[in-house]
Amino acid sequence: MRGLADVTDLEFLPRFQTRLRQLQVIFFGAASVALIAPIVSAQAQTQLPSVTVDAPSERSRPAAVASSRRSATTRTSRANRRAPAQQVAPSTTTANSGTGERANGPVRGFVATRSGTATKTDTPLIETPQSVSVITTDQIRNQGAVSIGEALRYTAGVSGDVNGGSDTRFGALQIRGFDTTMSGLYVDGLRIPSSNYVHFNGLDPYGAERLEVLKGPSSAMYGGSGTGGILNYVTKLPTAQQFGEASISGGSFNRYQGQFDMGGPANKEGTVLWRLTGVVRDGETQVDFTKDNRVFIAPAVTIKPNEDTTITFLANYQRDRAGWGLQFLPASGTVWPNNGRTIPVSFFAGVPSFDAFNTEIATVGYQLANDFTDNITFRQNLRYAYQHNEEKGVLRRRLHQRGRGPACAFRQQ
Repeated sequence: MRGLADVTDLEFLPRFQTRLRQLQVIFFGAASVALIAPIVSAQAQTQLPSVTVDAPSERSRPAAVASSRRSATTRTSRANRRAPAQQVAPSTTTANSGTGERANGPVRGFVATRSGTATKTDTPLIETPQSVSVITTDQIRNQGAVSIGEALRYTAGVSGDVNGGSDTRFGALQIRGFDTTMSGLYVDGLRIPSSNYVHFNGLDPYGAERLEVLKGPSSAMYGGSGTGGILNYVTKLPTAQQFGEASISGGSFNRYQGQFDMGGPANKEGTVLWRLTGVVRDGETQVDFTKDNRVFIAPAVTIKPNEDTTITFLANYQRDRAGWGLQFLPASGTVWPNNGRTIPVSFFAGVPSFDAFNTEIATVGYQLANDFTDNITFRQNLRYAYQHNEEKGVLRRRLHQRGRGPACAFRQQ
């Protein structure tokens, strides 16, 4: 930059002075290159001292071992030459190969790799272009969930306890902020009707092989389903392996529950499979005079007339005898004290001999599948659903500081 400035400043000088300055600049530039060149060449000529690395010496092997290995290698090579070459089966690294998982089958652990809710086919979840959350049986067991709402507590974007965990009326279901209680409940891919008072999301989770939540609008596969998504209750189906389990548990509020799950092949050929699942519960809740009793039974039979055809007849029945887990208490005395006094959580505001919330739900149907080829399968499912609800209660219009206010009784069926 300095040499360039000198050339610019000489624009108003005589010509011979300008040429002289230019020659000086060129001379100094050439001299600088000449001075740098010997330094670079001198650095290139510098040599590093040589380094010698000795190879490690081989360990001496006993002659007997070496001869035995050579003889074994010789025998193996001769056997390979005599035997014809056999094709090795390709090994798969997917999780499905190790566990034999299918879309409507059991899952080992908490992570499922396949699902049939999004596409209605047995498709890996990694190939499904939509968000699907699968709650497996192992997850439900480890959470200790006794309702579908409790089983969905760890599912992102899903709320199954909209009315609170103490509500014995099955509660409501929200997916991505949208209410899908009446429009997003499915059992084995078939929509189940609901009413304003009773819903099929009250089915016992012990009868489900998995709970699958398909998030987002899915009208292409399910028509007028919920905007936020759908909940698919995948029932337990018969298996080819004989198994059986039974358990008894107890908890707070005088809660006792027994459950069993058993099944397997019904004949030697394995063409008829069966399964029976049941739950019996007798218990109370945190609210006085409020029961939470349940009887659940779900039989299933699978018939295989040939290798390509399978038909499964399945049904379930559930009867609940419960009360009102929510008492609709005022904010004064619950949220904040009322003159230093509070209403206990166990307070019952109704009539013990009158209040009740009794429900019966049942389904029956079949699943038919026929494989025409390896890539073409025909499926036809049918299900009939029944629900009955009888609720009785006393609603308190208000609770005075010194006593109870006017009440009105109602009964719906």
